[in-house]
Amino acid sequence: MMNPLLQSFIHESRDHIEQASRCLLLLEADPHALPILDELFRAMHTIKGSSGLFEEYRVFTRFLHLIEDHLDQVRSGEDQLQPTAIDTLLNALDLIVYWLDALENTEALPSDAEYVFAEESARLKQGLQAHRQNEASFEAQTEPQTVVKNPPTSLATKSAAPEHPVWWQQVKESQRQQLLIQALDQQQDDSDQKTWFLIRYQPAPECFFIGQDPLFSVRQMPGVMWYRAEPSEPWVNLEDLDPYRCVLGFQLLAYASLPEVQEHWRYVADQVTWIVWPTDLHPAQLFVFPTGEMGATDFYQPFVQQAKQALQVGDISSMKKKLKPVQELSAGQLWQHSVVRWIAWILERIAPEKDQHQPATWQLEALNSLLEALVSSVWQWQPLAPSSAAPEKQQSPALPPNGERGTDESGGVQSRVKQAEKVLIEQLLQNQIAVLTHNQDSHQDSSLSAGCIASVHQVLRRLIRPLGLNEADLNAARQHANAATALIDWIETQALPACQATAVESSPPTPISPPPHSAVEPDPVSARPVAVQTERPERESVTTTQANLSIRVEQKRIDELMNLAGELIVAKNALPFLESRAREGMEPLLLAREIKAQHANLDRITERIQATVMAARMVPFSGVFARFPRLVRDLSRKMNKQVELVLEGEETQADKNLLDRLADPLVHLIRNSLDHGLETPEERQAAGKPPQGRIILSAQAQDDRVLLMVIDDGRGIDCEKLKQKAYQRGLIDEAKLDSLTQEQALQLIFLPGLSTAETVSDVSGRGVGMDAVNSVLQEIGGRISVNSQPGQGTQLQISLPLSMAVARVMMVDIGGQDFGVPMSMIGETVRIATEKIHGIKNHEAITLRDSLIPLRRARQLLSLPPLPSRTEEAILILEVQGQRLGLIIDDFRQGIDIVQKPMEGIMANYTIYSGSALMGDGRVLLVLNLPELLKLN
Repeated sequence: MMNPLLQSFIHESRDHIEQASRCLLLLEADPHALPILDELFRAMHTIKGSSGLFEEYRVFTRFLHLIEDHLDQVRSGEDQLQPTAIDTLLNALDLIVYWLDALENTEALPSDAEYVFAEESARLKQGLQAHRQNEASFEAQTEPQTVVKNPPTSLATKSAAPEHPVWWQQVKESQRQQLLIQALDQQQDDSDQKTWFLIRYQPAPECFFIGQDPLFSVRQMPGVMWYRAEPSEPWVNLEDLDPYRCVLGFQLLAYASLPEVQEHWRYVADQVTWIVWPTDLHPAQLFVFPTGEMGATDFYQPFVQQAKQALQVGDISSMKKKLKPVQELSAGQLWQHSVVRWIAWILERIAPEKDQHQPATWQLEALNSLLEALVSSVWQWQPLAPSSAAPEKQQSPALPPNGERGTDESGGVQSRVKQAEKVLIEQLLQNQIAVLTHNQDSHQDSSLSAGCIASVHQVLRRLIRPLGLNEADLNAARQHANAATALIDWIETQALPACQATAVESSPPTPISPPPHSAVEPDPVSARPVAVQTERPERESVTTTQANLSIRVEQKRIDELMNLAGELIVAKNALPFLESRAREGMEPLLLAREIKAQHANLDRITERIQATVMAARMVPFSGVFARFPRLVRDLSRKMNKQVELVLEGEETQADKNLLDRLADPLVHLIRNSLDHGLETPEERQAAGKPPQGRIILSAQAQDDRVLLMVIDDGRGIDCEKLKQKAYQRGLIDEAKLDSLTQEQALQLIFLPGLSTAETVSDVSGRGVGMDAVNSVLQEIGGRISVNSQPGQGTQLQISLPLSMAVARVMMVDIGGQDFGVPMSMIGETVRIATEKIHGIKNHEAITLRDSLIPLRRARQLLSLPPLPSRTEEAILILEVQGQRLGLIIDDFRQGIDIVQKPMEGIMANYTIYSGSALMGDGRVLLVLNLPELLKLN
C-alpha cells in the first residue's frame, strides 16, 4: 500500500502543476501580470516544499529549486519571462509530471532520474539564460573556488590545482593518509561524476534561536568523510559562557556533486565557503603535500639522484633500500622530513605483482614530485609527460590514470547495447505485424480475434514510452472497426520509423563531459544507464497523464452520508419488530400496510444516499479542459497557425468516470479542428477572415444530460468531397452516393478508415480518429452530431449522460428473455400491424409519419428462432449514429434504473453487450450494445 503522505503529495502536486501550466499560458499573453506570476511562484514553491518531506527524492527538490529560483528572479525584476522561457518552463513541468507518474506507479523515481536531472537542468539554464540566485552568492565568497565546467582530456590542458587552505594544511599527515586511502576506494566504487570539497562553515552566533543545528547539518552533508570543530574566538571563563551563543566553526571534507553541496547549504550560503577540487585532477594531489619548517636540502641530493634512477627503471625494491637510512635520519618535524615520510608511505602502498613492483600513474607522479621537492624546497605536483607515463600494463587496473574512466570504451559499449536493443524492438514490432496478419488470414472466431488484438495492443503500449510516441494514436487504432489493419498501419507508419530514429539519435558514443553551456554540472550525461530511448517522450500537455484515482469530496457530503447512515440503521432496526409482530399473528392487511411504510422509508433513504453519492462523484469540466490550452498552443505552433481557444462552462459538472473516459475523444476532436478545420493565416486572409482562427470548447447542463460543443470558424466540411472520398474507399455504394442528404453525408466522417486529409501526419490523416471518438462515446452512452457550412466552420455537438454509475434502461422481451436497451437511444415505442411492414430490396421497413424507417429483427440479430406469425409487432424506434431505425422485439417491459457493470471474463469478448446489472429478484439483466448489435446484420 502506498505511503499516505506520498499519495497526498502526488495528488496535490498534480493540482499545482495544472495551476502552474495555466499561469504560464496566461503569462505568455501578459508577461507583466504580477498576481498571476505570484500564483505561479506559490504553486512551484508549494510542490518544492512538500517534496522536501521525502529525503529519497532529493533530485526532485533540486530540480524544482532551479525553477523556483528563476521565477524569483522574474518577480524581483532581475529577469523577464520571454516566450522561449515559457517553452522551457512548460517542458520542465512535463518532466515533473513524468516523475510524478513514476512515483505513483512504483513509489520511486526512475532509475535515470539523476542523469535526466543533469540533462534537463542544463537545458533549463540554457533556455532561461539566467543564473541561479544562490549560485551567484556562492561565487562571491571570499575563499577561492575552482569549478571545472568542461574537464579536459589531455595532460597538457589539465586544470591548475587550487591552493590548499591554511586549515587543511594543519591536518595531520597520518589523518590525510587515511583519508587518501578512503578517497581512492570511494572514487573507484563510485560511478557518478563527483569531486572533493574542502568546506568551511561558520554558523551565525544566534543560529540556535532560528532552529538551526550546525553539528547536525555537518553530519548530514552528502558524502562527508571528515570534519572537525574549532572555536571561532577565544574561550571565555566558564561563568561568562553563553550556552545559547554558537562560537564554533566547522571544517569538513566531502565527496559529492556540486548541486548536492549547493542544495545542502543553500539556506546558510553566506556562512559557507569552499574549495572544489577539479574533476580532471587526481585526488592524491588534494592529500599529498609536505608541511613543517624548512630545513637544509644538501643532505638529500645523493639520495634523490639514486632514487630517480631506480624509479625510472621501475626498481622499487632498490628505492626502498636506499630510503631506509634517509628515513632514520628524518624523524623530526621539518618540511623535508615530511617529504621523506610521504615517499615512504607511497612506496609501502605499491602492491607487488609477479615479483615486480609496478606503481600506478598517480604514484609515479607523487614520487617524482616529492623527490624534486627534496632538493628544490618547493612543493609542486608534476604530472608525467605522456611519453614517460607507465606502460598500460603497469597501471592500476582498478583506477585508471588521474581517475579517468575509459571514455571511448564505455561509449562504444553503450553504443553497441543501444544498437542491440534497437534490433530487439524492431524484431518485436515485426512479430506483432506477423501475428496480426495471421489473425486476418486465418479468419479466427471473434473471441479469439479480440484476444489476439488485445494482446498485441498490450505489447505495443509498453513500447510507447521508449519510442516517444503518442498513446492516443495507438488507442485510436485499437478502437478502429478493423483493428488489425489499423494496428499494422500504426506500426509501419509510426513505430518502425520511430525505432529507426531513436537508434540513429542514440548510436554515437557520448563523451564523458557535462552538458554544454551549463552553470551546474551534477552528473555526466554519458554515464546515464543504457536505454532504448535517449530522451523522454514529448507530451502534449502536462495533464495528459494517467487518470487520477482519487476524488476530493466536500465535508458536508461526508456529514450528509453519516446522517443517512444513521437513518438507515434506524430503519434496519425496525425490521425485527415487524418480523416479531408478524409471528404474533398480525392481521395481513395491517402487516402489508406496515411493510409498505417500511419500504417507503427505506426507498426514501436509499434515494437520498444515491443522490449524495452521485453528487460526490460529480467534478467540474475544468479538470478536462485544463489540458487543451497547452495542446492548442503546441500544435498551432507546429502547424504555423494562429489559434485562439475559448473555454466555456468549465464549472459544469459530470461524473468523474465519464470525464476520465471523455479526455481522449476530446483530444481527437481538438486536433482535428486544428488540422482539418482551421486554415493557415494566409488562407484565412485570402478568404476575408482574420488571420487568427478560433476554437470554442463549451459544456452546459441540459436536463439530465450534459451538452458539449466543439466549434471552429475554419474551412468547414465539403460534403461532396466527403462523399467522393467514402465512395473511393468503398465505404458507400453508388446508389447511396447519389441519395445521401447533407446531414447524412456529414455522418460519414465517423466511418472507419475515412479521412479527408491529403497527407498522413503525426496529428491526423489515418482515418481512425473520428471512428474511435464515436465508439468511445457510444460506450459511455453519448451521442455526437455534426453541423458544418463550407467556408464558415464546423460544430460538433456531444450529448452525454450526467453519470455512468446509474443508467436508465427499458427492459424488453426477446426470445423469452429480458434484455436492457438504453433509454438514451430510444426515440419512441410503437405497435404496428404486420401488414404495414413492407419489404424494400432485402430489408423490411415501415412508414411512420411520412418517414421511411428500416427495420431489424432482434431475434435474427441474436441468432434466436424466429417468432411465430402474429397480427402486430412491437417495435423500438431507435436513434443510432444519427440514423433512425426500428428494432422488432417480442414485447415491451418497464423502464428501470440499474447500476451497470462492465462485462468481465469470457463475456468481455462479446461486444454486443455493453454491460450487465443485477435485478431485484436475483436475475442478471444483459444490456444490449445496439451499435455493435446492428453491425451484425
